[in-house]
Amino acid sequence: MKKAALPIFLLFLAPLAVIAQSPAVYEAASNHYQITSEVSQEHALQIGKNLDALFDLYNSFFRFDPAKLPGKLKVRIMANKQRYDEYLHRFVPRSRDDFTYLHYTDPVRCELVGYSGEQTTFRLALNHQAFIQFLRAFIQNPPLWIREGFAVFFESTVFDPATGQVQYQENLAWLDTLKAMAANKGEKLLPLQDLMKIDADGVRDNLEIFYPQAWGVVSFLTNTTDVNYSRLLWDSITALQVPATLEENEDTVYERVFKWYNERTLTADFVSYIESRKSFRSLVQSGIDLYSANSLEEAEKAFQEALKLDENNFVPYYYLGLIHYARKDYAAADREYAAALEKGAGPALIYYAMGINALADDRPDAALDCLKKAGDADPAYKQRAEDLSKRIKR
Repeated sequence: MKKAALPIFLLFLAPLAVIAQSPAVYEAASNHYQITSEVSQEHALQIGKNLDALFDLYNSFFRFDPAKLPGKLKVRIMANKQRYDEYLHRFVPRSRDDFTYLHYTDPVRCELVGYSGEQTTFRLALNHQAFIQFLRAFIQNPPLWIREGFAVFFESTVFDPATGQVQYQENLAWLDTLKAMAANKGEKLLPLQDLMKIDADGVRDNLEIFYPQAWGVVSFLTNTTDVNYSRLLWDSITALQVPATLEENEDTVYERVFKWYNERTLTADFVSYIESRKSFRSLVQSGIDLYSANSLEEAEKAFQEALKLDENNFVPYYYLGLIHYARKDYAAADREYAAALEKGAGPALIYYAMGINALADDRPDAALDCLKKAGDADPAYKQRAEDLSKRIKR
């Protein structure tokens, strides 16, 4: 059966419709990257600055020669998840949730691909996959514990657009999980040799163990004060060979570097290091317990340590406000409460605390204003806020 010919006007309209659906593309080149962005020209430029700063951070650990790069590293940012899926499905069968590094033996084809989305998720994914792109640009097949352990290690790094610099922030997201695994002398951990020589199938079979442990080993080797252990990391990096296979590089690192150390002693020291580290959650809980026991000085130290790990969580600020209130330092309490509010604490809780603080500081008008705000913010606070306000007005 002969197919009917399309009307002339449809033949012209169809391509126009496709063109209209494609967003504009913006290009930018930085010191080490070639950026293609569907967001904006400014976005492409900022991503280039961000990645250059990350590159310098990564290389402060690895000390590769940038002159040996085959060319600028390619990065493509799509406008949204739909565009990202459409592009990625040309190369991989399954959808991905964030960034994907497409690696080929031909470096010209290698590309880091992502899409514009929620800021924190975007940052974490970019930091993680950009490290993998960086490492594999110099070493085709690095050991998986180095590749993924460092990728997690760098995840929480923050870029400051104003200065064009990155600030490394320690990523302790896996710490509590690893602490549980390290209990009972590390019986749930992968044996050192298995971790050093793991392949992709082994990672898939041990996902819940591999990622925390790989990160933990990197954290241990970079933070240890024992020079016998700190040199392990540098010796491992310098042992890597550019053209080697994954198996060859893993065998080389283990046989040349780790095999000469007593595995039982190394594992015991690693477990001891993990047990000594405190997570944000454990520091906050310790601070709450100490505050409840009226150990204000120790509680303050715990909350301040917690803020070093996560300065954007409101809980430490709130409790620091309570501690200053207990000390009758009302101005300091107000500052901490205001910080807690800025970081996302419930307005009713904070305004009620500020109202009580203002009352104790003999500022009745400020107290009434805060209590009204507390009642307006949450009906659960309304009655007690009104009752306290009546007592102030008498």
